[in-house]
Order: sequence, then structure tokens, then C-alpha cells
Amino acid sequence: MSTFQAIVAEHVPAAGGACRVIRLDGDALLVEADAAIVAQELRLNAPQLLAALRSAPGGFGVRELRIHIRAAGPRV
Repeated sequence: MSTFQAIVAEHVPAAGGACRVIRLDGDALLVEADAAIVAQELRLNAPQLLAALRSAPGGFGVRELRIHIRAAGPRV
């Protein structure tokens, strides 16, 4: 899902590297954020992110971002 990372880096630079795609669930993209502030930035910029994802080559058909905050502790 490097397309997602590139789009986040372009549209929400502060969230770059601090979030990742968990899975695609129908037309919803499930995203994990490392911190509440990252989740907030993603939510605030969701319309732009979704538009960019839909227009990307091989475009995702996503209509919704579902963002949750990663539980404390090391990533597995």
C-alpha cells in the first residue's frame, strides 16, 4: 500500500510514517495511527485523502477512512 503512504506524505506531511493501512474492508480503508494527533490530522484531511486515493493510478474505490489509534507498546 505504498500509494497510501505517498498520498499521506503529500497531503498530510505531519502524519507521514506515523500511520499505516491495516486492510481494505469493502469500500472502507482501515488505517492505524500511532497517536491521537495523527488520527486527528487524518480525519481532518479525509476528504482530500479519499479524493487522491480514488484518482490514483489503479485507484482505490474507497469512500471512507476508518482510523484507529494504535495501542501502546511495540509494533508487531
